[in-house]
Amino acid sequence: MTITTLPSGKTIATIPGDTHIGKWAIEAGRLDHDQNTLPLLRPYIPQGGTVIDIGAYIGDHTVFYASCTGDMGNVFAFEPNPEAFECLRYNTADIACVSAYNVGASDSTHTIGISPSSNGGASHAIPEGEVPCIPIDELHIERCDFIKLDCEGMEPRAMAGMANTVARCRPVMLIEVNEAALLRQGFSPEHIFRHLREWGYICRNIYATQPMTGAQFDILCIPDATTR
Repeated sequence: MTITTLPSGKTIATIPGDTHIGKWAIEAGRLDHDQNTLPLLRPYIPQGGTVIDIGAYIGDHTVFYASCTGDMGNVFAFEPNPEAFECLRYNTADIACVSAYNVGASDSTHTIGISPSSNGGASHAIPEGEVPCIPIDELHIERCDFIKLDCEGMEPRAMAGMANTVARCRPVMLIEVNEAALLRQGFSPEHIFRHLREWGYICRNIYATQPMTGAQFDILCIPDATTR
């Protein structure tokens, strides 16, 4: 990993040669660089709350979630890519409410490999490897207010493995819909939307004026109180 000192004096760890998130964080002078999306999420993450960050990468969302929950909350960050995980662990080492796990979220206990990309956040799962995956339901997390799900096409498998947690806690969710990444894992966007319909969620593009169409977009998913 590469350690960079930001203008604030804070240091962050990034993956060498990362053409996207790591580069953007350094250019912005802050790890939580996405100041278009992240502020839109703050109303859904209470102080003292619990967040599950699936596909945490180097912690660019994780540190924001921790700022929302505060020290009395919990942020569970899952990142299967060992190289990204080392950066995640460095970047959250001084944040007491963050628990980081070098595992992927899936529908069963199994292992995967990681196919790297120059866009580090786009590195994706392949069948052969030794990186563990687990269902989120096996952790028996008692409270969950918010889930971010961005795991490069593995979203439907991760959703299948967290159905009990969602049914019990009814968290708000932010989910990436990436058609090419889903196809690579044998899925389509419909597999994501099917889970959401079955769970009784209302969803829209995170940017309220934009549609839920296109090659890649993020959706904000709110539990429908009438289907509880």
